[in-house]
Amino acid sequence: MGRKVFISFLGATNYGACHYCIGEFDSGEVRFIQEATLDYLRQTRRWTKRDAAYILMTEDSRKKNWLADGQRNFKTQRIIRQPGLFQCLRARRFPMTIKPIEGLPDGNTEEEVLTIFQRVYALLRDGDELYFDITHGFRYLPMLVLVLGNYSKFLRNVTVKMISYGNYEGRDRKTNQARIMDLTVLSSLQDWTNASASFIRSGDSSYLAQLAKAQLLPIVQDDNRPDVQAARTLNELVKNLEKVTTDIITCRGLNIEKSDNIKGMKRHLTRLQDVVIKPMKPIIDRVKDEFADFNDAPDVMNGFQAARWCINHGLLQQATTILQESVVSYFCDLYGKHITCTAIKDRRDIITKALRIIDNGTPEDEWRLDKMENLPQLKPVIEAFMDDHDQYMVPTTNHTEEHISTTYRKLADLRNDLNHNGMNDGPMKPDDIRVATEKYFYRIYTCLTKNQRN
Repeated sequence: MGRKVFISFLGATNYGACHYCIGEFDSGEVRFIQEATLDYLRQTRRWTKRDAAYILMTEDSRKKNWLADGQRNFKTQRIIRQPGLFQCLRARRFPMTIKPIEGLPDGNTEEEVLTIFQRVYALLRDGDELYFDITHGFRYLPMLVLVLGNYSKFLRNVTVKMISYGNYEGRDRKTNQARIMDLTVLSSLQDWTNASASFIRSGDSSYLAQLAKAQLLPIVQDDNRPDVQAARTLNELVKNLEKVTTDIITCRGLNIEKSDNIKGMKRHLTRLQDVVIKPMKPIIDRVKDEFADFNDAPDVMNGFQAARWCINHGLLQQATTILQESVVSYFCDLYGKHITCTAIKDRRDIITKALRIIDNGTPEDEWRLDKMENLPQLKPVIEAFMDDHDQYMVPTTNHTEEHISTTYRKLADLRNDLNHNGMNDGPMKPDDIRVATEKYFYRIYTCLTKNQRN
């Protein structure tokens, strides 16, 4: 289990005293925001000796504010007799271990900023819970903290629990109270940014679903909340989205063609009137666009939409697999009246062999099936193919055409190259794989949809 870790930068300014407040908490009159924030954290969370509070400082801030009597009167230059942060924290007897991190550079160059970043990152351990105070220090500190938090989430599996800012300048002059502002939402927005990027680039909705579920859980369990119904609708939508994308990524062709999960997702998209998690609003709009062409009723054409979706998200192995199997599904659906066997594998074997026989021009006495007892059903399928032969001519380059059975064979070769790790005498180059996948998809899809319109 990770530690709780508080990180704060100590500046060199002679800070004025005030009451720092957040919620019902009032720090009493203190000069240092670190003292107030640690007191608040101690009262709201359980800290132990294994937890740590790191106070980062330059040599200048160490002399002026970490140690006692470091400040001078601006006019007289006389030393101001007052305790430093070290004395203040020691007097509080905080349960966590207080660790000063001394000798930080001033951060006046890019190299010094990188040094600060590296030194702070080196303090962290896997699984830590982070509490950042960004009140004092360098002007670029908020950006550094956000980047550091995001970087550490991935590489150290840390959790950013709080980003706080003591708003001394905005204090109430009459009561001398200043708010401790909770800016953790900035880290949350960054999480949503990463999850959205993962979905848009690779089609992976798992991180998106994880975030949504975490934020929706307390809402959907409270029947008295006015937004509970909207939250439940959004929760079901996210579940269906994850199922749909998982079906596609794992090539679950039957699920894609049956459309149950697509139907559930579209139903909840229609019902969704208010997106209770505001960062999800543009993502929902993107989901609507990406799945607009999918049919929410059972439809073999959903396989082609799934193949297109995979190409758009760089999932080329899935795209070739789904595309090839969707061609077979299409002709199973079209010529199924000639096939009496009920097993899916047997029906698909008949269509696959028919396509190969047409492409190769194999004579009838050499026709073979995995189950030879189904051989009599092969001939009427091939005859139906040949009757519709001209309908399935696919335009290629240089204004030539080829039968869809030939395109199917080329697609099968591409899929074999991918699925067998390119372990053959003529493996394709990576850049050529994308070009070929897109080419075969648009040739096949254009041909089949043209015939559907006719």
